[in-house]
Amino acid sequence: MKNTSPKKLFWHYSNLGFLFLWIFVFLFMGFWLGKLTATYINPWYINLDKSSLTPPDITFSVVWTILYVLLAISGWLLWTAATRTKSNFLIYLFFAQLLLNWAWTPLFFFYKLTGWALLDLIVLFLLNLLLLFQCFKNHRLAFWLLVPYILWLGFAMYLNAVIWLLN
Repeated sequence: MKNTSPKKLFWHYSNLGFLFLWIFVFLFMGFWLGKLTATYINPWYINLDKSSLTPPDITFSVVWTILYVLLAISGWLLWTAATRTKSNFLIYLFFAQLLLNWAWTPLFFFYKLTGWALLDLIVLFLLNLLLLFQCFKNHRLAFWLLVPYILWLGFAMYLNAVIWLLN
């Protein structure tokens, strides 16, 4: 950052602080949703018939921690781009899919509405396809950060569908 004005330096560091805030909020939501899951996992979820491809429980915590960090970074990138360009479509799309993401856990674990949770995942997946398509055209880094998320959503949709069909 050689020969950078104080105003640009402030913007750079305050923006990084904002990025860390995004990451903190996403990890906090992931932690809170994980606590909700843990509260309602026994005995209901344990006794469900599941796919033979269902990974061990610890996998979900690890994967979602990574995905929430990637989501936070991509959301922050889209947010900062939207504030610079006054183009809000991508950030609205991002927040719409995020609300559906956060709605899935209570639908599935708290209310035990596996069919509605599956519908939530289908709409979430479709919104993310649209988001990916738009990011590919307009924001490549956000696109690549979201690719693991859409792949996991596809797998989660499969796991949820199997539970819904078998139970």
